[in-house]
Amino acid sequence: MMLRLVVCLALTYVCAALNANCPVHLVKNEYLQQYGSSCYEFVLDQADTWHYAQATCRAKGGHLVDIHTYGEEGFIYNACQSLGFHGDKGVWIGLTDEVTEGIWEWTSGKPVTFNSWASGQPGMLSGSEDCALLQYSEHGNWHDYPCDGNFLFGKESHGWICEYEIA
Repeated sequence: MMLRLVVCLALTYVCAALNANCPVHLVKNEYLQQYGSSCYEFVLDQADTWHYAQATCRAKGGHLVDIHTYGEEGFIYNACQSLGFHGDKGVWIGLTDEVTEGIWEWTSGKPVTFNSWASGQPGMLSGSEDCALLQYSEHGNWHDYPCDGNFLFGKESHGWICEYEIA
């Protein structure tokens, strides 16, 4: 019993250290982590469309994650791995070309100064794949997917990562 209490307290301390500066309205657990001047909420146990994910992030005062450096991408990939996210899965990120086909923009409005597209991406289904997915099985490289998850061969839903600025 005492060992279990010590482990629980240790995990609480580690989680608090990972997200101590994150906005107070967010649940403080291992799925909320700080990197640089942002907090990242990893929604890996729920799957939905890109639009639903973006709306959920916005409702909490954030946006789907922007990725601006290899370091940030590495942090996100490693966090997904440490949280048990693996296999042929991906998570929605805040990159889209819905407004103008072929012009990729971050939903935060920040300029796109970095990309990590997988080989052959963005794909060839012009006009129907407007939202970006960080593909875990491809070491964090990005793929473009239909925002609603509808493919010719079925429907896919994905988890997502919200990003919140630290005030």
